[in-house]
Amino acid sequence: MTIFRILLLSSPALVILQACQKDNNEPPTNPARNCGTRLRMISSHDKGNYTTYFCSFNYDGNGRVENFVDSILHPDDNGGYIGVSSDIRRVDYDQDSRITQITERAGPSDSIYQLWFYNAENLIIKNIFISKLEKDTLTDIYSYDDQKRLVIDSFFENKNKSLVRYTTFRYDTNDNVVEWIRYTNASGTFQVDFKAEATYDDHPNPFHFIALYSIPYFGDNSGLSRNNFANLTYSNGTVTQYQYEYKYCGNGWPQSAVVTLEPGQTIVRNIAYDYY
Repeated sequence: MTIFRILLLSSPALVILQACQKDNNEPPTNPARNCGTRLRMISSHDKGNYTTYFCSFNYDGNGRVENFVDSILHPDDNGGYIGVSSDIRRVDYDQDSRITQITERAGPSDSIYQLWFYNAENLIIKNIFISKLEKDTLTDIYSYDDQKRLVIDSFFENKNKSLVRYTTFRYDTNDNVVEWIRYTNASGTFQVDFKAEATYDDHPNPFHFIALYSIPYFGDNSGLSRNNFANLTYSNGTVTQYQYEYKYCGNGWPQSAVVTLEPGQTIVRNIAYDYY
C-alpha cells in the first residue's frame, strides 16, 4: 500500500507529493471518478514512463473557474513516487463574468500575466502573455467566421518581431474542429509547420464548458469542440495517430478513456475524469 502526503505551500513550489515504495511498482491512480458537468480534475496516466499528469480546477460561488493547477507524479530513484506542480494560476473576471486576466507566479522572481480582450460581440480577439522576468510579450490575435467560430489564431513575439506563426481551423456541422494547420515563416517564407485532423463522438466535451478553453489551449485545442475526440492525427514530417475509447457517466459525459497509438495498438495513456 502506498501512502501519500500532500504539502500545499504558500511559496512558489506549491505541491509536493511524497510516497513510500509500492510493492508492485505501480503509480497511484485517481480513485475519484464522480459524474457531473463541472470538471474538477482530469488525470492522465502514461504507462510507458509510469507518470501521471493532473489538471485540477477550483470554482468560485458563481460556478466560474477561480484557479487551476497542473501537476505531475513520476517515479523517483528509490522505487517510490514524487510529484510536483506548476504554480496556481488565478483567474480574474469583469462585472460581466468575462475572463480579464490569468496570473501565474512562476518561481520567486517571475510573474506571468495573461490578458484577455473582447469585441462588441463578446468574442475574445486578443490574448497577451507578459513575463516580467523575460521582459517579453507574446500576443495571439483571433479571427472568427459568421458563426462566431475561431478560424485563425495569429501569434507574434515582441522580441522577435519578424517571426510570425498562425493557425487556421476548419469545423464540421457539429462545430467540432476537424482540421487545424499551423504556418510559420521561421525559414524565411511561410510554410506548413504542423497539421492535425480529428474525428469526434457525439458526447459532450467537458473542456468545452470551461471558458479557459474557448481559445486555443495546450497542444490539442481540446476546448474548441463540442464533442470528444474519437481519432486525432498529427503530422509534422511524421504521422502520429491517436484513437480514443471512452466509458461514459449516466448523463453522457466521459468518465474515463483509453488512448492508443496507431499503428501497433500501443497503449499511450489512461484518462480519468472527475466532476463536481
